[in-house]
Amino acid sequence: MSARLVAGLTALALATAAPAVAQTQAAPTTLDEARAQGYAGRPADEPAGSMLGGLLAIGPGFFVHGVGHYYTGDEATALKLLVGELLGAGLVVAGALVAARPEEAGRAGPLPISLVQSGVFLFLGSWLADVVGTFKGAEPFDDDTSRLGGHTLGLGYRYVGDPRTARRHRLVPSLTLDSGRVFVQPSAEIEPNFSERRFALDVGGRPWRGASGRDHVAVGARLRRDESAAFGYATRAAEGWLAWKLDLGQLIARMRRFSITQRYAVGIEQFQFGASPSDVPAPFADADFTSSWFSLASGFAFNAARRTHLTLEFVQDPTVAIPAASAQSGLLRGAFSHQYRDDLDIDVEVLAGDGFSVALGLVYAL
Repeated sequence: MSARLVAGLTALALATAAPAVAQTQAAPTTLDEARAQGYAGRPADEPAGSMLGGLLAIGPGFFVHGVGHYYTGDEATALKLLVGELLGAGLVVAGALVAARPEEAGRAGPLPISLVQSGVFLFLGSWLADVVGTFKGAEPFDDDTSRLGGHTLGLGYRYVGDPRTARRHRLVPSLTLDSGRVFVQPSAEIEPNFSERRFALDVGGRPWRGASGRDHVAVGARLRRDESAAFGYATRAAEGWLAWKLDLGQLIARMRRFSITQRYAVGIEQFQFGASPSDVPAPFADADFTSSWFSLASGFAFNAARRTHLTLEFVQDPTVAIPAASAQSGLLRGAFSHQYRDDLDIDVEVLAGDGFSVALGLVYAL
């Protein structure tokens, strides 16, 4: 037998024996085997999900938040959720009382709007945390895959179902330069024949970031210019804003990697009117009148899958693509971001109010 043949048979024998070796290292099939390999079991203070507890949280738990967690033995979290419910209801009542004052009659001031929206958000959020946390148990949500800084180029399209105008289509390019602490983002929103156009510049920073980098507090400013060649007017605006994002697991262990978000902004806008419908005023022409606004967005953010990030927000903002359903209810915003590749995200945004808007975009890492 030749040396080459002996070497080939030896290699074949080793390859055949490899599965048998791997079989001896396979995962344990009994609880005793798992414990022998170091499995300690689920910690006593992190219970499994409960179907009955979740149903209790949905039903009577809507009126008394924390019922689901109380059923599963997590009394401390149940008390936090009940306090959240009472505080939320109190903010709604306070906002209604402020709005009912004679000096507030006929208009929705920023104070009652912020009180009511924050109260509704807190009320519904504490109920949702009870339902989701009880059904899910101690297993955390998937890790947050949203980008931590970096430079990106965005290319998007927006369809606007606004009852005030028949112009439906927008092109939405953007550029983001983000060091992690400081960022700059110029963007535009342009109707294909250039009859409607918006230009914006956002600058800001994150003075505080949590250990994971996801939790943060951000402050910034926005400059904006809107032009309408179809109606012969333009606006110029400036706003300052404060935003934050916090992992709810800091307060409720079962809601790890489920975040709450809020954004506050105040701004001033100057309106300019041309001599004819096709005459767009120059950027620094005199303003015909000025108005101010306050905006607020409150929401939730979490990963539905390993690379799929979802956000749902209640929004009060007169500067977005469509008008609010009413001064009290505002808008609903849903955002979906999927990290298709390490250097490419697919983004979808839906706004619902008095009309609707759908935006589709690709974000390329530079």
